[in-house]
Amino acid sequence: MKSRLFLISWLLCLPLTAWLWSCGGSSGDGDKPLVAFETFQSASLVIGQTNFTSGTENAGRGTGDLGNIAGDGVVNPAGNAAIVNSRLYLPDSNNNRVLGFDTLPSLNSSTADFALGQNDLASAGTGSGSGQLAGPQTVKAADGKLFVTDTDNNRVLIWNNLPDEDGAAAEVVVGQVGFGFGAPSTAANRLNGPQSCIVVDGKLIVADTGNNRILIWNSIPIAGGADADLVLGQDEFDRNTANDHDQDGLEDTNPSARTLNSPTDVWSDGNRLIIADRGNNRVLIWASFPTEDFAPAIAVLGQASMTTATAGTSAAELDTPTALACNGQKLYIADRNNHRVLGWNDLPSANFAEADLVLGQSDFTHGAPNDDDQNGTADGQPSARTFRLPSGIELAGSRLLVSDTGNNRFLLFEGP
Repeated sequence: MKSRLFLISWLLCLPLTAWLWSCGGSSGDGDKPLVAFETFQSASLVIGQTNFTSGTENAGRGTGDLGNIAGDGVVNPAGNAAIVNSRLYLPDSNNNRVLGFDTLPSLNSSTADFALGQNDLASAGTGSGSGQLAGPQTVKAADGKLFVTDTDNNRVLIWNNLPDEDGAAAEVVVGQVGFGFGAPSTAANRLNGPQSCIVVDGKLIVADTGNNRILIWNSIPIAGGADADLVLGQDEFDRNTANDHDQDGLEDTNPSARTLNSPTDVWSDGNRLIIADRGNNRVLIWASFPTEDFAPAIAVLGQASMTTATAGTSAAELDTPTALACNGQKLYIADRNNHRVLGWNDLPSANFAEADLVLGQSDFTHGAPNDDDQNGTADGQPSARTFRLPSGIELAGSRLLVSDTGNNRFLLFEGP
């Protein structure tokens, strides 16, 4: 009887644990789960495909007709998903929608219950209205709100309550003066191809990819056109050149601890800050949260110094790192062009720290896509343990959900 009661209690606690981690917070260091994935581990679940060896666009089973848009297929999903309580939000980027699941799927090729950005699960049009999307990427939840980086509309949309129906309209837009606008620009209240965001301690942090900067709002905007309070990667809000350390409007030969080149993701616990600096093949770390524009990072992963940007394949190197997941102790990076996810068991504090594990490859020297037999060349199909261009990660308790962009699917990995 006692073991049965313990099992019931454990199952009831799973949604709360997932919510805490999807929001980037916890009730204390002692509550952090001991995530221990294994190198070249197989995924336990696939979403967007009927099985682990299929990688076709819109290849779910909802219509029985490959290529037709339905609630169980996706096209090039990029950015991080969000698990909130027991609900799942998946960015289906090239179908211009976010798929919503009322409960976490337990079967391969599960069908979504609703789609944000579309009026039904069979549509994929674009638009810039309050209920429309164009190339959405990362989804985040915090303080009962939902945030979506609507990349091709150059904005972030905010729902004040977690949406649960087709075409639900957002209440707030960031990066544009209002709904119905979608042009890119460089200013304190504008964005250019933002690919990710996070909310922590009431702050909204956005990876403004096309402007080569990170924008920070000290409080979550409640109306369109709100100005950001802080910028990283540039010393002023009207600058956007990559790797421009001297801020003369021209790209320098080398990056620095202050500059960025197409940053694609950001993580913070309110104190530490981590940025995926994709174009520089590195990840930057701030030990304390920046309080001034153009603040320098204190550590770098993927490079031996702050002034190099070379791509590589080893336990310490990166090639186009695109997404981050962290629970405050363990760090995971979607190393896109090495077709792998790297994991550190302890959050690094020194430059060029080596990863402890790798998913998608059997060791730290292989880097081909869909290479299940590890012969150095791509196989004709994916498998349960391979990737092609992974571009998003969500860490929720002992679960790791990877956006396997080039294989048109999401893979769920289970820890112990």
